[in-house]
Amino acid sequence: MEYKLVHTDEELQELKTTMSTMGGYLPKDKTGYIWNNYKRITNSKENQPCTCPSSGKLWQKAINAINTYLKEK
Repeated sequence: MEYKLVHTDEELQELKTTMSTMGGYLPKDKTGYIWNNYKRITNSKENQPCTCPSSGKLWQKAINAINTYLKEK
């Protein structure tokens, strides 16, 4: 999927840095940042899910979209 550039250079660098420091878990202090960037990139209106295990697929979708966006930029 091709995404339009919706970040400034500084925002893009911050997003790259944040995503590169994430391991196999989603830090609770980054959930709002991740979800808001996902919505911005995909133009989604979805509400932010909880961080319980049952929401894992939604968070993975957001992370995948962000990573794809970063690869295209």
